[in-house]
Amino acid sequence: MEANRTIGRTDGATPTSNIGPDVMQGLAPAEVSDVLPLVPGVFVKQYGGLGGLRTVSLRGGSAAQTVVLLEGVRLSSAQHGAVDLSMIPARMVESITVHRGSMSAFYGANAINGAVDIQLVRPRETTASMAASLGSFLEQRWTPMVALGSESASVVAALDVASTRGSYPFEAIIDGTSDDVLRLNSDARSTTGAVVARTGASSVFAFARTADRGVPGPVANGAAPLARARLADADVILGLRHTVATIGETQWDVLAGMRYLDQRFSDPDATVMGPRGIDERYLQRDGALSVLTSTTLDGMAIRSRMDLSFADLRGAMLQPEVGPLVQRRSASLAADATVILDSALTALMALRADVISDAGTAVTPLVAVRYGVARPLTLRASWSMGFRPASFNELYYLNYGTADLKPERSSTIQAGVQEEF
Repeated sequence: MEANRTIGRTDGATPTSNIGPDVMQGLAPAEVSDVLPLVPGVFVKQYGGLGGLRTVSLRGGSAAQTVVLLEGVRLSSAQHGAVDLSMIPARMVESITVHRGSMSAFYGANAINGAVDIQLVRPRETTASMAASLGSFLEQRWTPMVALGSESASVVAALDVASTRGSYPFEAIIDGTSDDVLRLNSDARSTTGAVVARTGASSVFAFARTADRGVPGPVANGAAPLARARLADADVILGLRHTVATIGETQWDVLAGMRYLDQRFSDPDATVMGPRGIDERYLQRDGALSVLTSTTLDGMAIRSRMDLSFADLRGAMLQPEVGPLVQRRSASLAADATVILDSALTALMALRADVISDAGTAVTPLVAVRYGVARPLTLRASWSMGFRPASFNELYYLNYGTADLKPERSSTIQAGVQEEF
């Protein structure tokens, strides 16, 4: 018996892995974070059980050093740079592509260690299904999905409802002795609705989530801080991709995305902030518009991209000198070319320039070469630069942010031998 390779590898010049539809259907993961660790160099940090934060780390870096995209739309926010993967219902995901190494030349800010691009389902027939799971401490998840599909167009809609009581017992050391303690304030409830519609030239998706969860703290000497702290949020993400025209060998596409996140954190016991504790609301808005071109010539593929983006954050817990609102605007131009010199040798060159209103400018190049020595051995080598502007939290959060932080910059050299099958 011969085992099948579950994770595909592309034949490009940079290290790239793909989790395809067969893997997603075969494993039927409850969350996207359950399958990503199958890819080399990927680690998912899970902050608690159901309802806890899930972030992805590439090659040991932080979550803010990896860009996460949904159908090409950036999810990585200016507020903190990280993405909570639990907000994306796994049943709506068809495939995931992971690019390892600095990808700032392609994706701009935050792609110091790479990028994760999530592609949504593309049904080709009409189906209706229901997935359900039950666990201890009243943990449950229900995901009905309906798909209408053909070769030319499709619409798929899903609802993901998850909840848990989370009050599991654990052993704690209190005053030098062992005692059983019940974990408090660890319940969570979330409801996510998703719709994806596709035609020959266009695709549109919409995600909306509402969640309410406890924010439990550690237990020390019998005291449980954050025993009544709560986090509630409402999140809406919209995305659009449309092929405007194909002129000769060049295709023109427009990509647009928008996100609106309303978060409220409350803790009546945090009287250090006042007799009523903490009750703060944050409003985050992100918007982006991109124009892409792609040209295929004999032995060469050329792409260009222009991006315009806007982000702001409104809340009371910001530094007094910036007031209740901070903003970021950015513009960028990028181009890359893949040249197939012969059947064994491929070269990739890319260059991107970014201008960011509160972080200055950045120019990020990438050069990569792939050479097939003799089947099945392949050599890869690349050099690239990356950057990450400080997040709003790092710059402006009250009693934490430092407004004069400079962007993080990197230079990455990769070399390796791969055995292809």
